[in-house]
Amino acid sequence: MAVRILNGGNPAAIPFRNARMEALILNPDLAERYGLSISEAIRKKTTLYPHAELE
Repeated sequence: MAVRILNGGNPAAIPFRNARMEALILNPDLAERYGLSISEAIRKKTTLYPHAELE
């Protein structure tokens, strides 16, 4: 969609579509760096990036 708009397409003419796949991705190193605490319930729903193990 972004490519169509950047190539001059009219955003109003582009039909809305839901994403076929949704993923919640967590980078535990960045979360720690920024002091973010992620609940265990959310951690269980995430895909880790890069594919690291949480302690």
